[in-house]
Amino acid sequence: MTSLENIGRIVAVVAPAALMLGALAGCSSDDAGGGNTGPAAATTATPSTTPAVEPQSPSPSSPAASMSTSPAVAVGEACSASGSGAPAGAKTAATIDVDGDGKADQQWVSTAGAFGVTTASGRTASVEPTGLSGGAEPTALVGDVNGKGEVVMLVAGSREANLYRWINCALEPVRNPQGQQYQFDLTGQNGNGVGCVDIGGTGQLVGLKSSKPAGALSSGQSVTVRRTVITLDGTNASSGATSVVNLSGSAAETSADVTCHDRTLKDNGLSIAG
Repeated sequence: MTSLENIGRIVAVVAPAALMLGALAGCSSDDAGGGNTGPAAATTATPSTTPAVEPQSPSPSSPAASMSTSPAVAVGEACSASGSGAPAGAKTAATIDVDGDGKADQQWVSTAGAFGVTTASGRTASVEPTGLSGGAEPTALVGDVNGKGEVVMLVAGSREANLYRWINCALEPVRNPQGQQYQFDLTGQNGNGVGCVDIGGTGQLVGLKSSKPAGALSSGQSVTVRRTVITLDGTNASSGATSVVNLSGSAAETSADVTCHDRTLKDNGLSIAG
C-alpha cells in the first residue's frame, strides 16, 4: 500500500470523530444554560429609620403562625467583673444570658434614666438614650437576635425605638449609615414595630410596618406586614431586603409591637414607670 493510500485512510477515520466531538461540545453548551441568564431579583432598601419589625417569619400562606421561642444563647466565656452593678434605687429584673456564659444576667434602669445590664460575673454596662420623643417613659427590651450571642437592647419611647448592641462586654449605640443613632420608626409612617425573625433558618432583626388596627383582632383575622431586614455590622446598621407577609394569630397581634422572638416590650421590658 502506498503512503498516499495510508494518509487517505487516516483522514477518513479522523474527520468523522472530529465532527462528533464538535456536536457533543455544542450539546454541552446548551445543557449548561447557554445564552443569557436572568438578572438577580432586586431587593428594596428603606430609609435609615426603618419600618416596624415583625416578631416572626411565617410564609404568606401561614394560617395561624405562633411566636418563635428565643434561641438558646451559645455558652461562652463570662465577661470579667467591672463596675459596681446597678445604681442605688434602680429598678432591676432578670434578663437573658447576654455574655454567653450560660447564666442569666440582670437588666436595670436607674432613676436618672440610664439603662444597663449587669452580668452574673459582675460586668456592668449602661447607655443613656437620647432622641426619643412623644413623652412616654422609655422602656428597654433585651433579646438575642440569632441565638448565637447577637444581643441587642431596644429602648422604645412612644414614637421611636433606639438600637444598642452588647459587644465586647459593653453596651454600644448602633449607628445608621449617616453616623447617627439608629432608630426604628413607631409612628406608622415608615413602621410601627420591631422584632427578631427566623428567615431561612437564621435569626434576623427586622423593622415592621403592620396593617394591624388598634385593639385586639377578631378570631382568624389576618394582617399584612412589610418587614425590612436590618443588617448589623458591629456597631453599624443599615436597611436591607424588604418583603411582605400575611400573618394571623399571635404573630399578627404583636406585629405592631417591639419584640424579639418570644420576648416582648410589654412582658419583658423594663422602665422606671410601671
